[in-house]
Amino acid sequence: MPNIVAKNPFVKSEYNRDSAIVAGFGRIVASTVTPAGSEAILVADVPLRAGVPLATRLGDWVAWLCVIASAARILLSSRRRRLVSAGAQRLFSGDTNR
Repeated sequence: MPNIVAKNPFVKSEYNRDSAIVAGFGRIVASTVTPAGSEAILVADVPLRAGVPLATRLGDWVAWLCVIASAARILLSSRRRRLVSAGAQRLFSGDTNR
């Protein structure tokens, strides 16, 4: 999966299943299905990327920043909900001194 996200070409090979050469944008360039015990050779030209993709350059800190922002949003909304419900209780109970 990381190869697909980074748009790198890769080769997938499984015993008793299918094998494939996948180009950088997910297009299958060559594939074969082999029964158990048989052999196959796949050859294909795939374009290689020049440079490093943005997701690789930035790394996991972007995902962790999203997790922290989501947690903060959940905490703030639950705190606001408690304050609103406490204010509504005071309003309907007739306690206006607070």
